Amino acid sequence: AGGRPAPVLSLSRALFASVVQRLLLRDRADVELLAQREADGAWEVARRASPGAVHSFAAELSSLPDTARSAIEEACLACVSLAGAGQDVGVAVANTSFRTFGVCLCPIRAVTGLLVQEGVQLCLVEGPTEA
Repeated sequence: AGGRPAPVLSLSRALFASVVQRLLLRDRADVELLAQREADGAWEVARRASPGAVHSFAAELSSLPDTARSAIEEACLACVSLAGAGQDVGVAVANTSFRTFGVCLCPIRAVTGLLVQEGVQLCLVEGPTEA
């Protein structure tokens, strides 16, 4: 009440599903759907999703072909190698949705942030080998 009105855009269901798919899967953006409360007319977040957590927009994503849907379910995998771990560790990330693969050496303190930023859903950790 009294604040700036929220920007409004009307979309058909098909166009909305297409926009949500593009934002979550290609652009890797967060998506929020706002709804206006009937009681006081204030806007609130009705649904929220990010590339690693798309469940709240499952209906929109279910219109994808089966091959794309399976890519969502296993969108991003990683392997962290602690072999000979000093300050730096090796990290490999494979994203099956975008058909990308990356390898880097990063400080051990930054691994968690890297995995979260990439939206990793499954991570294999290789420990140091004993002789």
